[in-house]
Amino acid sequence: MKRNVIALHSKQKPIENIPGLNHTIALIFGFLELSNVNIVVEQVNCLELICNRQNKI
Repeated sequence: MKRNVIALHSKQKPIENIPGLNHTIALIFGFLELSNVNIVVEQVNCLELICNRQNKI
């Protein structure tokens, strides 16, 4: 039974040869990069608020 599973697995196309997958991966990575940028921007905004409040005290 294990031989059949190995044989089926070895007949699968490598991931990089599946049409459209590279495009999908690129879109996902682009989205994640934008998400990270947005998180950093929000962190900067929060730090600025904290600094401004401390300066007023």
